[in-house]
Amino acid sequence: MVQQLETFKEPLSMKKVESKLKISSFKIHIQQITTKLNVIKMKNSILIWIGDASLPAFNDLSLSIQNRYDNTILKTSILGKNDESLNLAARLCKKLNKQVYVSLNVFNEIGMPIILAVEKMLYEIIKNNPDCF
Repeated sequence: MVQQLETFKEPLSMKKVESKLKISSFKIHIQQITTKLNVIKMKNSILIWIGDASLPAFNDLSLSIQNRYDNTILKTSILGKNDESLNLAARLCKKLNKQVYVSLNVFNEIGMPIILAVEKMLYEIIKNNPDCF
């Protein structure tokens, strides 16, 4: 048996609300690969997606937070199992002093993450664009 919903007696109103998310994108070139960094800055956290601009993927997601009781960094894999993204999330959490999600989806020809070059460029981007982080 299907019930019909009552119609609203009052007129509906809509109000535009400004987003509190800030989205930024950066491109860097490493080993003839154009790597894209998408950053979503939220109130108390940040999500950084790092991937090959020509082959976008979302195969990995790690989370790192700072324990409020003893300031140790806690980290976990949400999607996939990539130690490089776990460790990068932990280092960024400590540096930025906020919860950090990292999705690392960039590899060189032999399939190994090119994390050192990416991380070096990421720290330079953070230094030059602190409002995005």
